[in-house]
Amino acid sequence: MLSTLPKNKPVVLDFSHCKLVDNPFMEFIEHTQSDWEMEGRELRVQGLDALAPMSKHPLATRRKINA
Repeated sequence: MLSTLPKNKPVVLDFSHCKLVDNPFMEFIEHTQSDWEMEGRELRVQGLDALAPMSKHPLATRRKINA
């Protein structure tokens, strides 16, 4: 689905309203960003800072922690 978006405009994935982003999707985001960078495209990710990683791994599942 992301591959059908215009190649000349940045794409923003906003996770600020998510409760959980799992490890497979974190891996997908990383690989897609890398692939797009090589193609001269831009994929921006925002809102992950509001989610706490469930381990120290950089691609760990992240979940919202209620205050």
